[in-house]
Amino acid sequence: MNAGDTLVNRIALPERTYGDRPSILDIATMDDGVRYYHFARCYGKPDARPTSGLCLRQSEGTTDTSSLFTQENLDRLCREQGTCILFTHWTLKRSFPISDETIGHFDLVRRYRDAGRVWVAPLGRLLEWTRVRTFLQYEVREEAGRLVIDLAGVDDPIFGRAPLRLEDCRGLAFRIPSAPKEVAIAVAGRPLAPALYSRQDNVCWIHSGPRG
Repeated sequence: MNAGDTLVNRIALPERTYGDRPSILDIATMDDGVRYYHFARCYGKPDARPTSGLCLRQSEGTTDTSSLFTQENLDRLCREQGTCILFTHWTLKRSFPISDETIGHFDLVRRYRDAGRVWVAPLGRLLEWTRVRTFLQYEVREEAGRLVIDLAGVDDPIFGRAPLRLEDCRGLAFRIPSAPKEVAIAVAGRPLAPALYSRQDNVCWIHSGPRG
C-alpha cells in the first residue's frame, strides 16, 4: 500500500492489465530497489475528502465509509465485475457508537453476499487470490472427448514461478466458450475430484470442498 495516492472515491478500484487479464495490483519499486505490489482502497460519499477522518460514523470532520455500500453502487460493482477494498479505521473512537444506518450498509452487503452476487473476503485472502488469478499459468486440452483445464502454477513478476496448492485455486473460474459436454480440471497434471469444482452453463469454478 502506498501512502497518499491509494484512495479512490468510487465503488470499484481502477485496474491495469497484465497480458489480457485485468488486475487491481500494480508494481512499485522502493528506494532500495525492492519491488512489490501495491493496491488502492475505496471510500465514502461523493463530497467526502480523503483528508477527513475515514471511519464508521458520519459527523463533522469524519466520513462513514460504509456509506459507499448502497444498492446503486453494489449493482455497479457487480456490472463491472470489480473489486472494492473498503478504507476505514474500524476501531477509532470516532467510529463509535456505530449507528443503525452504518449497520444497515453492511447488512446490504450481507444480502448481496448471501445471494451469491459478491464475494466477501479478508484483505489478505483477496489480494492473494488476485495475484494467483492475474498470473495463473494453465493449458487447455482435449482428452477422451472432454475439455481438460490443467493449472500449471503461477508466474508473476515479483515472486517468480511457484506451484499451486488446492487452497490457492479456490474461487478461480473459467469461461468455456464452446460449452463442451464435459469439463475436467487438473492441478499440475493431477485431476481434481469432481466434488471440488462446479459448472453452470459455460462457467466452471473451483471451490475448496464438497458442495454444501
